[in-house]
Amino acid sequence: MQNRTVILSAYFKDQWQKWPELAALHGSLTSDKAIKFEVNNHPFWVYTLAHRKNSAIGGYRKISAGSPLEPKHLLPKQSYYPLLEGFHFMVNPYPIFDEHGIVCSAQLRPQKVYGHLHEMLSIQEKVGLNYCVLYNGIGSGASIPEHWHIHLLPKSLFSYWEAYADLNSDSSAFHFFDDGLRRGIHLHVKDHSSEKIQESIDSLTHFMSKVLNFEESLINVFLFKRDTSTTEIIIFLRKAHRHRYFPEAVEDAGILISPGVVDVLGHIVCSREDDLKTLTSLALEHIFEDIFIDRATFQHYTTLLKRQSAKSP
Repeated sequence: MQNRTVILSAYFKDQWQKWPELAALHGSLTSDKAIKFEVNNHPFWVYTLAHRKNSAIGGYRKISAGSPLEPKHLLPKQSYYPLLEGFHFMVNPYPIFDEHGIVCSAQLRPQKVYGHLHEMLSIQEKVGLNYCVLYNGIGSGASIPEHWHIHLLPKSLFSYWEAYADLNSDSSAFHFFDDGLRRGIHLHVKDHSSEKIQESIDSLTHFMSKVLNFEESLINVFLFKRDTSTTEIIIFLRKAHRHRYFPEAVEDAGILISPGVVDVLGHIVCSREDDLKTLTSLALEHIFEDIFIDRATFQHYTTLLKRQSAKSP
């Protein structure tokens, strides 16, 4: 595991040497610049990152055919590393944190969890214990919906969720969690093959789609390994991407926060400094109220999902 982490760190350093402006941007992303909010006793850090206004994953251009990784679609100083067969790793040119990477499929294909979680597990295995995998569905923050991709970030950034998952560990079943703001499903698996985990997740997402009419595109996923044999998968269930304060144009009044999985995990990305003047704990509470399924719907889901789980062999 350690050797794989070294390889990834070495690639970051190599890209930064070739792209000093990006190195400076990554190096300036420190948590001491964040403003901390408490929302229903949960910690949230808000970062003002002006460079995220025009972000596009990996600098890709929206195209209708071919691979987005062809040189003509990359930024001038951008390169990629063949992480494993069929997938490439890139340093994010619009980072939220230092060592913010993107892993993309080499071929054009839609952003989906169904049938692809085992690939996320393989990628996480490849990058090592120090990094985690984050996924946005096309209705929950993915900016390039026609191309499959995930984010890689240092796991240490999400120690709150690592501790939270540990409290709810149950290797025998899905755990349904509701912390007052976020609602979803937690799966703690130990010594299970990626195929078995994939089967469980596909069964879950298929049931939600066909029986509950829940759109897979509204899922966020946080995946990490606690140790070499234990994997944590946290699936957030949303009802929308935008919230009541979201402006119609960048110049309009409002709060330009477009919540993806990083925001859901408690690190709020705010690309306009003026928005901090109107941002409050109550406004953040409203934002999460607007994007997550409500408690009554969640309880209905959990009742049916538990019933379905009991029927499964």
